[in-house]
Amino acid sequence: MKSSFTRAQVHEKPKCMMIRRWSLIAGAIALVGASQVWSAEDFSWAEKLHASGEFTYRQQYQNEEGQRNRSLHQIKLRGSLLPELSSQWRLGFGLTTSAGGLSGSSFVTLGDSASKKSIYLDLAYLEFHEEGEARWKVRAGKQPMPFFRAHDSQLVFDSDTTPEGISLGYLASESLNWRIFSSFGGYWISEREFAADSAYLNASVGVQGPWISIGANYFHFMQIQGYSLLASTTQSYGNSTDGNSRYLYDYRVWNLGVDAHFELINRTWSVFSDWIINQAKGGDQGIYFGIQCGELHEKGDWIAKIAYLSQAPDSAIGAFGSSDLFNMRTGLKGYQLSGIYRLFDKVDFKGSFLHYRYELGSARIPSQSIQLDLIAKF
Repeated sequence: MKSSFTRAQVHEKPKCMMIRRWSLIAGAIALVGASQVWSAEDFSWAEKLHASGEFTYRQQYQNEEGQRNRSLHQIKLRGSLLPELSSQWRLGFGLTTSAGGLSGSSFVTLGDSASKKSIYLDLAYLEFHEEGEARWKVRAGKQPMPFFRAHDSQLVFDSDTTPEGISLGYLASESLNWRIFSSFGGYWISEREFAADSAYLNASVGVQGPWISIGANYFHFMQIQGYSLLASTTQSYGNSTDGNSRYLYDYRVWNLGVDAHFELINRTWSVFSDWIINQAKGGDQGIYFGIQCGELHEKGDWIAKIAYLSQAPDSAIGAFGSSDLFNMRTGLKGYQLSGIYRLFDKVDFKGSFLHYRYELGSARIPSQSIQLDLIAKF
């Protein structure tokens, strides 16, 4: 059987292969040369891109009187990118896991037939800040909490909360190792089509020194009394309601916090206290205080902490409270024991025991919880 190729086509085949081979070599050389140009010039923006994140795996045992004992496995994943547009402008962008709803917590419970877990927008804001030691800062969008919180207190807001609105902050020049800071802002809560929108205003001021930080906040929540519940249609999370599941009181909350640290027996110690009072509800109060020993710097470091909490039902809006520590509710009293051990660089193990009683009508319901966390940060 004769070949169907002509003599010219037979001789042409090796030439085509040679041309393709040299074309590939030339392309590879061009890519290498271009990468040298890109790495030197076009990728300089990467140096101005700040990335951070956290992953937590939690096993929680929960025992509540009158309820079945529960064992929960939960995860939290948060990540953020902060590109610097210039020396004074910055964007903030972040994503997080979340169970949804109003709760600020980023923890989601594993289960539900291995279903996919939701990722939500956690940060989206534009920031302008002055250069220099004393500077103003303006943020607009969904942003980190700008107000002072003593020792990461969660009396008013869950630590994962990212407010939505506009804030103005000021940091004064350092004088004798002391600095004054302040912030002011307005933030949205609920947009309603046929009723007034809910929002809140905040004013914060404080001073930071070499061994102590003291700060005060005022939160003025608007369109809460007489309006429907936040985050749930049936759960008030400890707050007082009328017969139609509407808030019975307004919330104008004053807050004062202090966090001091000192050295003793070759250890760093912290003593902290945070206090709130709702002026709109006859002085309902809440207090959180405790002591901590140790710091985390390198492998083998540890922290031990004991804290006490007492919070009246209408001292703050329960729907905003800590969902992972205090079961996202007000009207409770109790204490917390916790410890953290640094296993590796940026990898920690944390154990917590919580014992508290919360109000349910005229009853006081005891509840205990053990939380075991494996935490990785970058």
